Amino acid sequence: MPPASAVDHGRVEVYRCEDLYARMCDRANPPGGPVLTELAGSRVLLPAERRFGAVADIERYLRALRPAVGDLWTDAIPEVTVRVRRGPGRAHWQAPGTIAIPDTDLMRREHIVLHELAHHLEHHTRTAPAAAHGARFRSVLCQVHTAATGPVGGWALSVLFDQHVTTT
Repeated sequence: MPPASAVDHGRVEVYRCEDLYARMCDRANPPGGPVLTELAGSRVLLPAERRFGAVADIERYLRALRPAVGDLWTDAIPEVTVRVRRGPGRAHWQAPGTIAIPDTDLMRREHIVLHELAHHLEHHTRTAPAAAHGARFRSVLCQVHTAATGPVGGWALSVLFDQHVTTT
């Protein structure tokens, strides 16, 4: 059994929250125009999720996003490269700075890219061992969503984590 610090507590819950967030954003941004969504007692306009036509578009997006991430993505943290991952499975991040993503419409989505970017940033700013999808990762992910989609996006994801993730 791996040491306690290596156990990935909350992984499934994080994935479920992100999938819920993506579905909520899709429903809030139908073809006829955006609609307000109620979340945690507030009525908000959730951001529309970016979809990428090709894997090469993702790397350009990340380069454009870097200044908006600000203090979280310092000059000491390497750039991210993006490559096609064989097979239809999940995307993943690989040290020191590669995102591998299946070249499918289902996977070339903003929330998936931001998840992998959060792994990159959390890894390079970590000061102690931590679960891959633990509290520190979720905090970084919400900050990345705020930088990429605006304050409502980061807030909405943090609310879903508060409501549905039971581990630290």
